[in-house]
Amino acid sequence: MAWCVAVCILVITATRVYGQKVVDERVIQKAHHFAPELFMKAPDRAEKDGYPMETHYVLTDDDYVLALHRIPGEESSPPVLFQHGQTSMSDSWIAFSENRSLAYQLWENGYDVWLGNVRGNLYCKNHITMKPSDPEFWKFSWHEMGMYDLAASIDYILNTTGHEQLFYVGHSMGGTMAYVLLSMRPEYNTKMRLVINLSSSAFGSHVTSLSTYSGTINWGLFKAYLDVTGSYELLPYSESTIAELYFVCGNSTSAHATCKNLFSQTFGKSDGVSEKDVPLLAVMGMGGISAFTAWHYVQVVQTGKFQQFNFGPEENQRRYGSREPPEYNLKMVTAPVAIHYGYTDEHNSEKDILRVAAILPNVTEIRKVPAKYFNHLDFISHKRAKELLYDHIVNSLEEY
Repeated sequence: MAWCVAVCILVITATRVYGQKVVDERVIQKAHHFAPELFMKAPDRAEKDGYPMETHYVLTDDDYVLALHRIPGEESSPPVLFQHGQTSMSDSWIAFSENRSLAYQLWENGYDVWLGNVRGNLYCKNHITMKPSDPEFWKFSWHEMGMYDLAASIDYILNTTGHEQLFYVGHSMGGTMAYVLLSMRPEYNTKMRLVINLSSSAFGSHVTSLSTYSGTINWGLFKAYLDVTGSYELLPYSESTIAELYFVCGNSTSAHATCKNLFSQTFGKSDGVSEKDVPLLAVMGMGGISAFTAWHYVQVVQTGKFQQFNFGPEENQRRYGSREPPEYNLKMVTAPVAIHYGYTDEHNSEKDILRVAAILPNVTEIRKVPAKYFNHLDFISHKRAKELLYDHIVNSLEEY
């Protein structure tokens, strides 16, 4: 939830600066002119960088329509699925291409690269019977993303490519989704050649970032507020918001420094992100999410348990047959899992990472990225990510 907190604060700051909730169209046009990379969509980013990209549409078992972005390899190329973190989108894997994007690097090494998206983000706002304006559309969390979105994406990729297994790279929530799917639907373990989790934990007992403040929020009051407003969407993609972020964080040296400091406090210290990268980092956290998704992480922080969504005693009894939500059984995750984490990651602590690793039955590697300062977002944006992390991952995949 930290990404959500950071972006929300930046947006509030921007609103105060302009004194209005929606910026003037001329301001948006000006931001487009000075920072076109902030407004690009994944296919445009790939084209700019000289890579081919296809868009594929996938239907989940519960009728959400997902968009997958593919950088196609040869027919024999092993498929690899990338799954983004909370509030983000497929763009996060290629937006910082000057760092030698891991997605691009794997494609150049002969892989068939697929970039996943999840229900509710800017690429996945379609459903067979519901519209985003319907409150029911947003009543999901990362539980449904793992159970249905990830399962449907895997099946589609394997059916399309003719392969029996794929590699999986999950950042933050992307790793949580894998733990959900593989524990709840263990037949998918055989479809995973190797799971690579980047700063992905199932527990939040030792979270130290701004997201810990969310633990004091009462779900009943929060939901009552959402019911009154009639909206369960948080951080919807908006060009006016992007323009605000650019002019607040990207228009002067002092603004750069202030916003970079906020990100440092939220995600941990980093020596691999320049001030000018901060607006783009913020945009990568503006894919749009459900309030239930954010709250499910708050629940993890509050309880210290990796369990299904807590709807309250009565609804839990109806759904689960018990007054408490059941915990996910991580011992059912039998696919090989490689775990990478950072020294200064304020969003996923070393203690929580190692707690997961001690339960998983088939951990192939637990690796702390060898940099003094490496935070939660550095896995996608650090200037030296290639030499610190990506080259190692490429070599690891070749062993499988």
